[in-house]
Formats: sequence, C-alpha cells, structure tokens
Amino acid sequence: MIVFFSLAVSLACDPSTLPKGVRISQNGPVLKLTCDPGLQPLEMAYATSPADLLFPVPSKRKFARYVCVDGATYQRINAQGIERSSFFCTDVQSNLCDPLENSAERGHLRVEGAVAIWQSVSGSQRSVLYCAHGVWHRLGGGSLPYGEAAPSALASSPLTPLAAHSLI
Repeated sequence: MIVFFSLAVSLACDPSTLPKGVRISQNGPVLKLTCDPGLQPLEMAYATSPADLLFPVPSKRKFARYVCVDGATYQRINAQGIERSSFFCTDVQSNLCDPLENSAERGHLRVEGAVAIWQSVSGSQRSVLYCAHGVWHRLGGGSLPYGEAAPSALASSPLTPLAAHSLI
C-alpha cells in the first residue's frame, strides 16, 4: 500500500473530479473531504449494471479520504484500499436548486430530494446530479446533461433547470 500512495504523489489528478460543496485538507497524498456547513454527507454505491438506478444513502462518516490513482482521477480510499462508493454533500433542503425539466425523448430523470439520476433512453449514459449551495452539479465532475449554458443553447439539451427553460 505504501508504494501505491508514493506513486500517487508524483502524478497529478484533475481536482475538478472531486465533489463540490466540500472542504479539502491534505496530508501527504491523501485528501480529506468534509462537507461545508449546511450540507449533508451522502454516499453513492456504484451500480453493477447501467439498468440499476441506485440512490445515495446518508454517509456513515462525516468525511471521506481520497487519493490520486494513476494520475487520472481521485478515488475514495479506506483502510483496505479503494472504496467502491463516492462521497458527496448536498443541501439539506431540496428546494434550494431550481427544479429540473427533462426531455423524455433523450432520457429518464428520477429526482429524490437534492439528488437526481438522469439516464439516456438507450441506457448507455447515466449521470448523478446533486444540489449543493443551490447549484446542480454532476457527480464525478464534468458538465451536467443539461449544461449551464446560455438560454439559446438550452433548447437542444436533454435537461434544463425550469427557471432557465422559461427564458427561451
């Protein structure tokens, strides 16, 4: 395990893959993530197949540890090695983010509180969205299925916040 962590130090990972709404402290190659005040910690287990739409559960811990793996992404770790779940933080009140509107021709959307799962019609793409500080984010970083684009670009995207959609 020591060789694994010392290798991780020399490689740079993209910090944009870390969840939003967290405070990060570093101890060598290990990053400790805790939720910002007013946010609740959740854990998301990885689904075994794209058809499984698992929703997150409250985290058993108030923090998570991450390390850079192969210079590609940060992975959650525990005492046994790589953790097969993600840690992230959401608003306690689910009404802080604008409601989402979905284009049924492009995908399916399930919303539970401050978390939403969008899956393409073909089932080949899935995104976990979460609300932190009143803004929708995509778990794992990257752009949201609906993007945070100008109103003119929203017309062709699969998901739009209702408030932005009404501007079109």
